[in-house]
Amino acid sequence: MMKRLVLSGLMLLAVSTALPVWAGGLLEVRGGVGLLSANPNAFENEFNQTFNENLGSSSFDNYNVDVFLNIPLCPLNVGLRREWMNTKSSGNATDSEIDVNQLMVLVDWRLLDNVVYVGPIVGVGFPKGDLKINGSKTSLDRNHLTYSLAGEAGLKLGGFILGAEAGYSSMSFDTQSDDLNKTTVNLSGFYGKAMVGMSFF
Repeated sequence: MMKRLVLSGLMLLAVSTALPVWAGGLLEVRGGVGLLSANPNAFENEFNQTFNENLGSSSFDNYNVDVFLNIPLCPLNVGLRREWMNTKSSGNATDSEIDVNQLMVLVDWRLLDNVVYVGPIVGVGFPKGDLKINGSKTSLDRNHLTYSLAGEAGLKLGGFILGAEAGYSSMSFDTQSDDLNKTTVNLSGFYGKAMVGMSFF
């Protein structure tokens, strides 16, 4: 009898000790800002050759808002991301701008998830984009869904979240301009972003 009581007490102590490791909000809302290292060379080369220009882009501004559902006592979490990307470049007599936004489904795996969280995060997105040449806008046709693979890490300070994410994103479009041959706008590349957010419930 005494042995069972001791074992029961040890089990309760172990559970009560483990709970804070998994404690946290069921819902996370996060915002991020960063850069995507995509360089749409194929499109810009085609445009430059056709119109004798010298357009050139080096990176995309990248913004996002995430809503994550944290599954209790499970390292896997699921979420949605709304993301916006933009780049501008100027040539001899031409200004160009590429705007892309997408909705992504995310899954992350928290290898460590207490005050500090660390783990991989993957996503599948549904992008759409526009190309503006001197203010004239044309749509971009996506070639495939967006795929991303990254690592994330951060701190949970009470209900506040401070974090970072870095990885690779695969994304490409085709132009629809009447003045250009059908050209691929490849926006694949490495990205990094800083994150801030809050957890609830």
